[in-house]
Amino acid sequence: MSLHLIKTDNASIVNKVALRKRAVESLDKLRVLDLYAGNNILWSYFDKEKYYGVEIQKGKGKNITADCKKLIDSLDLSAFNIIDCDSYGVPFDVIYKLFNNKTLKDGTIIIYTA
Repeated sequence: MSLHLIKTDNASIVNKVALRKRAVESLDKLRVLDLYAGNNILWSYFDKEKYYGVEIQKGKGKNITADCKKLIDSLDLSAFNIIDCDSYGVPFDVIYKLFNNKTLKDGTIIIYTA
């Protein structure tokens, strides 16, 4: 018997947005670092004070074009109260780098989907 995993592209944007709304309902101002920003769809439903999208694919959305795995170590994460890691796979290595970045503040909401 073999197991086949199927990856889907934002199969349920409605559910993903609803989860984010619930996660940030206690925050007055949203300062978002979106590490797998794609076309910037998920956070387009929110009023934000600050939004930085990072995407490895050039020309996709209004983003910084970079590999977030290489970028995280040099970022000042204290500027953000939300970090979104909605990757196409399992971004364990990115989460590891986030938690080892000394500028990550207590209370920062990290949204991790896999």
